Amino acid sequence: MQHSTNSTFISRNLCSAAINYAALDGNVEVAKGILEYNVMVEDYCASNVASTLIKYNGMYDQIYKYNSSLSVSCVTSMLVRPLDIDK
Repeated sequence: MQHSTNSTFISRNLCSAAINYAALDGNVEVAKGILEYNVMVEDYCASNVASTLIKYNGMYDQIYKYNSSLSVSCVTSMLVRPLDIDK
């Protein structure tokens, strides 16, 4: 009985090598695309950080002042008004 599987073995290995090469080339392209996207996002964020920080600090200051005024008014009302502990 003769087996003629050498050509099948070789062709399968060549096909597998071609698929691996194509996958590797595709992975390189995907990595390049991800890198380009990350650079684009970093540039966009860097261009907006100054204005965003100014707005954030302004809102933080307003909230801080409001909270400070609330705490002062709460303490003042507690000191002025006696607590009724009989109820």
